[in-house]
Parts: sequence; structure tokens; C-alpha cells
Amino acid sequence: TCLLLEGLFPLVYALCEEKRDCHYLAFEVLTLWLKKVKECVTDLWKMTGARLLPDDSRLLQQLTHIIWTNAESPIFHLMSSNTTLPSTCTHMTLMVVCVSVFTQMLHQYTEVSSHLLKCLSTNHLSPCGSEFYKCLIQQQRQELPASLTEMDLAGRWAKSWQPFLLEALTSEVTLLQTNSSTHLLPCTFQVFSSAVHHLLASLNPHRPGHLHAWACILSSYRAISGCSPWDLQGSSTFKTLQLALGSADDKTRLAALNLLCYSSKTRDIPSTEEMKILKEFIPQNLNCESSPFRQHLQAALRRFLVRIRDGCLTHIREVKGKKKEDVSHESRKDLLERGTGFVEWLGQLPYSFLSPGHSYQRKKTALLLLSAVLETCTDTWSPDKKKGQPPGNPLKWTGASFY
Repeated sequence: TCLLLEGLFPLVYALCEEKRDCHYLAFEVLTLWLKKVKECVTDLWKMTGARLLPDDSRLLQQLTHIIWTNAESPIFHLMSSNTTLPSTCTHMTLMVVCVSVFTQMLHQYTEVSSHLLKCLSTNHLSPCGSEFYKCLIQQQRQELPASLTEMDLAGRWAKSWQPFLLEALTSEVTLLQTNSSTHLLPCTFQVFSSAVHHLLASLNPHRPGHLHAWACILSSYRAISGCSPWDLQGSSTFKTLQLALGSADDKTRLAALNLLCYSSKTRDIPSTEEMKILKEFIPQNLNCESSPFRQHLQAALRRFLVRIRDGCLTHIREVKGKKKEDVSHESRKDLLERGTGFVEWLGQLPYSFLSPGHSYQRKKTALLLLSAVLETCTDTWSPDKKKGQPPGNPLKWTGASFY
């Protein structure tokens, strides 16, 4: 006799079916039971010698019955107010984890996409919706044949989820757009790394919302994989990037700027093409009236400068550790000149827009850019700093000595 399956569950099931004042506590016990089954699932398989929940099993029918018949119960609203995640989704998530029922659940729960969209459009429900989606695609991955290639696996994901995710990413609802980009894209690429190809293939840069979605998809892919996003679509990638950077929508321009400037590897020196595009973008966006836009512009440029600084310093350290004949003087010179040349250009640019006659917005943005350069490429000795102190001689650490 199995205590969990044959001893405790009949009692828990009976309590959940009864309409008593202890209904809330009964569902708390059900949650604990599901968690324990998940922890012991390997031992339960060994004990029973078969699948834990076959399609026609009574246990599966009872579990499904409890979830679906109580989804609209007022008790769930009470539980939702006392926990971080709404309990309906919590129980559904636990059930999906414990049971291999992805296909069956999608067949029965046809409103899952619309319900997830509603969750992601509401602040306090978005964590629950995101976790539920993550659980579903993880279970889907486990149920798919191991013989499939990554591209084929991503194709199966796309059939179930691509329309839903694209609707969220291209929505006019800012909160839905943000939550889907922040929460859904990272877990999607963690589980189905090739999903990026299916998502990009379905986008049209000339349709509303698609440029912003394109930038968010590539940014998330770059952050998760650590790979360069510029090779995914060949030569058209930089063309689409320039299209996004020239958009009239501030949000789209910032998403594209984040894609251009951010890399999970801070020592990843920007390419010549990246620097060229950014040199064209900055002067065209100095006069923006939006204060948040100026702040985001400064933050993005600071990341870009950190990549140049750390990449050049790393290169210098690597060169010092090698023999002279192993190092190409030309390649070293090109790399350092490319990095220092951009920083010198950006350091000089703000002064051109601080003279009388320029608008407040342009002057403010110019000062933010100058601040980013000084904060990134200079340092001062601090008594509270134990590591990373600059040299004792300040003449050896100035805005120019780094170059």
C-alpha cells in the first residue's frame, strides 16, 4: 500500500468535495500533497511499476475533477489574496508538473492563451501567468521525442504557442508587452533555444508593433544564449536594426538601442558596424523631450562604453601574457584604435551642443552623455574600496590614459 496515493489522497479528495468551513484548509492540504508527489515521483514509479497517472486512471479523473469544478470557487479568491500567486494557477501548475498531461490539458483548456494574456495584462497576476506558461512549455519539452532536432522541437512549440506570444509582444497594452518580453521570452529560449528562428520568421517590420517585438526577441535571445544576434537573419539584421532605430516611436527606438548596446559579456568589444550605427543614432536623438528616454539613452551608452573599456583592458592583459611573435601588432592596434576612437568621439560630442542657442533638451542629453563617459572611463581612489583601486599616481589613470 502506498501511503501517498492510497492512504492520504482519498481523504484529501473527500475533504475537497465537501462544502465545509474548512474548504480553504482542504485545498492547502491538496497543494502540499501535490508537492510531495512531485518530490517522490521517482520512488512512486518504482513502487507501482507503471505510469503514475495513465489516461484512464481514476486518480487522474479525480485530480482533474477537483481542479476544474473549483476553478471559479470563491475560496480561490480568498486564497489569492493571502498568497503571492493566485491559487487556481498554482494548483494547475503543480498538476501539470506532476502529471504528463500537456496535450490533454491544452485540448480541454482551450482558453489557456486568452487567460494567460489577461494575467500578463494585470500586475499582480503576471507572476502567476508567467510561471504557469514556463511550467507548460517545460512539460511539453519533456513529452516530446528525444530524437527530434532542436529546430523540430521549436516547431512543436511554435504550433502551440507562437500566435499567443506574438499577440502579447505586439499588443498595444504596454503592460502586456513588457511582461511578455521580460518574463516569457527568456524562459522560452531557455527551454526551446531555436524558437527564435520561428518568431523572427513570422514578423513583418512594416506592421505595427513588429519592429518593437523584433528588437525585444533579439535582445532576450542575446542575453540568454550569449551569442551575437547579427548572424540570425544575415545582412538584413542590421537593416532592420536601423529601421527600428529610426522609428518615430520612442519605445521602439529604445528597444533597438538596448539590443545594440547590451551584451551579457561585458568584455565583448562592439564591432565596427555597431559603432558606426550608434554614431549615426546619437546626434539624431539629442533633442528628445522625454526625460525617461534621455535616462534610458544614458544607461544604454554606459553599457556600450563598459563593453569597450573591459574589452580593451582584457585584450591588453592577454597581449602582455603572450610572446611578441604570437601577437599580431596590426590586429591589436585596430582593436584598440576602434575602441578608443569611439570613446574620444563621444567625449568630444557633448561640447558641440552646450553653447548658447541650443535647446534645453539637447544640452541636458549632452551632459548625460558626458557623464556616462566620465563615470565609465575614469576612476578616483576611495578609502572604502578594497578591490579595483586605481593607481596611486592619478596621472596614470585619467580619461585619456586608458587609451
